[in-house]
Amino acid sequence: MSPTCDGIIRLADLHWDESRRLTVRNNVVPLYRHMDLTREAISLHRFLEATLREELEPNIDFMVRFEEARAGIEEWVEWPSSQITLFIQLCHQNGGILSRRRRNRPEFQDLSPELLSELEACVCQAFGFVRTTAEPEEGRSTGSY
Repeated sequence: MSPTCDGIIRLADLHWDESRRLTVRNNVVPLYRHMDLTREAISLHRFLEATLREELEPNIDFMVRFEEARAGIEEWVEWPSSQITLFIQLCHQNGGILSRRRRNRPEFQDLSPELLSELEACVCQAFGFVRTTAEPEEGRSTGSY
């Protein structure tokens, strides 16, 4: 017999005799040295599993996509890491497109339309954004950053 959520009492060989006295036929002392935390262990396992699926996996997915976008952008420009990060962040927040207002930032104002399009394509491809000809609304959030 193995332990279950009902506890270790199932491991005891219990017997009622004729005088209605309960006797234990096996040695259960070692089983009661420690508390039975089976239910707590199962709950902890479920919480950890949910955390991994709901919190860690999406964050890892985002980091993998972010690095994919970074690698694509680095094939086109030689920018400092902080500038690439800013570009990806701004594009990601706006559905894969750098808004007109953000294009006027000192870091990006000298980009040609062709180069800008290629850099945006790197972000869109990495994050799975569908490219459109119309610019999304400024500040539209497409996910967490």
